[in-house]
Amino acid sequence: MRIDWVEKGLQKLVENAKKEIPLLSEIRVFGSYNNGNWNPRKSDIDVLTEIDDEGYSVFKDRIKIVHSFFEIDQRRELSKKLQNELEEEFAKRLDLHLLSKKDVKIICNDYSSRSRDFGKNIKAGRLLYPNNLPIVIY
Repeated sequence: MRIDWVEKGLQKLVENAKKEIPLLSEIRVFGSYNNGNWNPRKSDIDVLTEIDDEGYSVFKDRIKIVHSFFEIDQRRELSKKLQNELEEEFAKRLDLHLLSKKDVKIICNDYSSRSRDFGKNIKAGRLLYPNNLPIVIY
């Protein structure tokens, strides 16, 4: 099930990522929108943006305080740039996951069921960029 306004939002997100991320590796849409269980009234739109730069590692720049994570400026600014000029409804629903290649490998090889399932899910998502990339399973 593909919905026009969501597809246009994904296309704009890819355009923004190509401009803002020099070492962009891939972009995938995954989760309920990709697997056909998406509810237009309440579901989010899960997107993996994989970057070939460990400077953007989720493990590098997150500060954990009690049970909360706070992203530092580099990742927060990139996320804002990628969401620039997106339609409001798409931007509200977007759940953008900025991960380095090493992050993805770690998550895919984490044997705790929650992380491993997330890793499988993101790599099984529909490839939006580049569209000629071979699928790699970790």
